[in-house]
Parts: sequence; structure tokens; C-alpha cells
Amino acid sequence: MSQQVYRDKYAQGTLTQHLRCQRQRRQRSGTYSRRGHLSNRISIERRPAVVKCHTQQGDWEVDIMTGTGQQQALVSLTERKSCLSLLAEVVRKRLTQ
Repeated sequence: MSQQVYRDKYAQGTLTQHLRCQRQRRQRSGTYSRRGHLSNRISIERRPAVVKCHTQQGDWEVDIMTGTGQQQALVSLTERKSCLSLLAEVVRKRLTQ
């Protein structure tokens, strides 16, 4: 129904004058998702080549898993050579200031 009203407005019609709210409709163009972006992150291409080989111990991978509605979070730490994995529940997802 509302699409018909706005199509009528685009065609120079008068149906929008009968709406309760006379404000203009906001266009949402050019928006992008800010979710999952880390500031000051280092690209994976910049890591040393020896890390890719899995030959030395002490190289860890970190991953964050979030639950439904982003209410819970779990941190997974995996040592690349021995495949030792550690899991920890995150109390707060925000960094303390």
C-alpha cells in the first residue's frame, strides 16, 4: 500500500497529502556494514612465510565466535603446529577504555 502512495508521489500525484506524517522519506544509499571491521588490523599477507609451513611451535590463531543476536561470544585459540586448542567465554566484547 505504501509503495503505491510513493509511486503516486513520484508521478506528481496528491496521495501523500493524506498521510499522517508529511515528512519526506529518507533515502538509504551508500551505506555499508561496519560489523566485523577491526581498526589497526594487520593483513594476513604480512605474516612471515615460516608461519605458513606449520614447522615451529608458538604460532597461534585466534578466532571469535558470536552467538545469536551477538549476546554471547567465544574465543578460540589454536596453536598451529600441535593443534592445541583453548576456548574461553568472553565476558565483554568491548575493549576497556
